[in-house]
Amino acid sequence: MPTPDINAGLNEGFKFEDPTETKIPAPPADNPDPNNPAPEKIELTPTDPAKVTDPAKVSDPAKQSGPPIVNEEEILKNIFGEGHSFKSFNEVKAQRISERLTAAQQLEQEHVKTKSELDRVKGRVSLMESPQFLTATKFAHFTKETGIEDYGTFRKLETFDPTKLDDLQKVVLLEYVKYGDAGRSREDIMQGYRLGDYAEEEGDDGKKVEKESDKKALRREAMNAEKELNGFKSKIADFKPETADTSAEKAARQSQWKDAPDKMLPFFKTLDFPVKEVKGIKIDSSYQFTEEDKPEIKKLIQQEIESRDLPLTQESVEKVYESVMGTMLVRKQTKMFEIFGEKLWSAIDMSLKAKYSNYQGLGPLPERKLPPETKIPEGSKTADQLYEEQRKTHR
Repeated sequence: MPTPDINAGLNEGFKFEDPTETKIPAPPADNPDPNNPAPEKIELTPTDPAKVTDPAKVSDPAKQSGPPIVNEEEILKNIFGEGHSFKSFNEVKAQRISERLTAAQQLEQEHVKTKSELDRVKGRVSLMESPQFLTATKFAHFTKETGIEDYGTFRKLETFDPTKLDDLQKVVLLEYVKYGDAGRSREDIMQGYRLGDYAEEEGDDGKKVEKESDKKALRREAMNAEKELNGFKSKIADFKPETADTSAEKAARQSQWKDAPDKMLPFFKTLDFPVKEVKGIKIDSSYQFTEEDKPEIKKLIQQEIESRDLPLTQESVEKVYESVMGTMLVRKQTKMFEIFGEKLWSAIDMSLKAKYSNYQGLGPLPERKLPPETKIPEGSKTADQLYEEQRKTHR
């Protein structure tokens, strides 16, 4: 019976040692245990050290056969599902790069837009914080609240100091602030309180003497006037122009008017001519808006909405309508007069036909020519020269 090969099945370069070969005993270990002898070691020794390979590589068949085969279509299908348009990883990569570039461009645009808006707000705030703008804005607000357009009066109220005005000046100032030119004048107030030249008593020297009771009555009114004038001063001082950015609020108001131009357009039908009758002849010469006018009207409506920046109310709609109608009335004025002239001519023509049986109709008017010039004989005097001679003669 042949001896079995103990190295069968081992990779090339490895073998079991032959047990029949004489072995040199290993030196005894320290304090050996005679009852538990160490088991005999089986060593794998390579027959050719040059052919020894990494056992990890030998045990991994995938690494022995090169890089793994990747099914790109299957992976793409698992990620994007059925019906995707990608054919390879490179297309996905290119798409991602394109998306990133687009996103970067959008961010850049947003950055530029935001910076521009920030600069605008900074400029607006800087302008509003200047003394000139504050004074002008306060004066505009004061005019709107009181109806007084006199800058001098505004400055008197803004710098009002009760200690620098007497009782009469306080009352006069309040009268002008509240009632304008319709208020009591200085003379009216003095006459009412019987002061100055309007006093009822005279002294020994013949001069007018004011009563203490009349002075006290003026003083009481001056005290009330002082309170009201201080109130005006406080309102002027407390008024602060709006510095907050209201672009969001404006956008919200504008969005309310989104469909307004289309809805308002059908209400623009005609422009009425003010003259309805001439010498008993009635003329209907109103201008009818045409399809060509509608784009122009719609554009005007949009401009009015943006410029007025009002909330959408019935009153606001009426203001926009009236303003656009007024603009169209001016723009179509020439055309309206042409229509009026044609209607008037036609009405006169019909009237004459009804009145005269042999009337042939109004034709074109004959051309009007100036009379031929008459030459003045040489040496003759003009009318002005004759008049001047006569005037000198009869002096």
